[in-house]
Amino acid sequence: MSVFKLIVLGLLICQTPALAKVAVSYEDAPEFFQPFDPSTNGDAPDATSAEVIDPLLKNKGTWSYQFIYFPKEGEAQDLGKFRADSLIKPASVMKLFTGWMAYSTEVQTIDYLHFMLRRSDNGRAQTTLNKMGGMKKLEAFYTEMNLPLTATNFKGVDGSGLSHNNKVTSSLVTTLLTQIYISGQYDAFKVLLAQPQSDGTLHGRFKSLAYPLYGKTGTLRDTAALAGYVDLNHGTLVFSIISNGLKVSVASARVLIDKVVNKYVTKAEAL
Repeated sequence: MSVFKLIVLGLLICQTPALAKVAVSYEDAPEFFQPFDPSTNGDAPDATSAEVIDPLLKNKGTWSYQFIYFPKEGEAQDLGKFRADSLIKPASVMKLFTGWMAYSTEVQTIDYLHFMLRRSDNGRAQTTLNKMGGMKKLEAFYTEMNLPLTATNFKGVDGSGLSHNNKVTSSLVTTLLTQIYISGQYDAFKVLLAQPQSDGTLHGRFKSLAYPLYGKTGTLRDTAALAGYVDLNHGTLVFSIISNGLKVSVASARVLIDKVVNKYVTKAEAL
């Protein structure tokens, strides 16, 4: 090839972003805020009479959450829950299911999964699910792992959480997180998740929290979510909190989520 042709080819590549690099899509990208069909966004059933929503969340949308404390000595304690067994859109919390399966089966490298989970990369999550054989393979994997996926607690559509048709329950998410916690791989896996002091999706949040937090955020047009762990001095708090049909902005919902998590950290500290 002549020098002239090489120069022309180089100019074309520089002027064509699609040839120069592959676009990266993160959790807060425009496609997460795409219009959706309201018919797929029905409110979760009423909570049981024994459950009372946290006052901070009342009238702010449809919420589902569960907080479980695992002391280093003694039995686990369910500190609080609300609509924990109701189906709700998880947004990018869905990446926990994709990520743990990929980690367990070594389908992707640690660095790949760290970037995918910490930055909530949609493309990497879907590529990973495809590489693992799709949603049916994911469901079969968790069935073999004794994670009780059923029609009443899980409906998986994609690996990233982009679809408004994904549905989970908060109790299923905390059950998955619990399995990870007791798997012997907790210390290695938790650091793949976002942390407040890192450059991931939790950057700038939980500035006053005195303990390490590892979490997977979730965002859609009407959804804000967070699931993960807080390592306390004498145990670990496992939690999932998800909102749908928000009546406040996503930014305001994130502030509410952080306040509720902090409340349960204080509650766990007192035990």
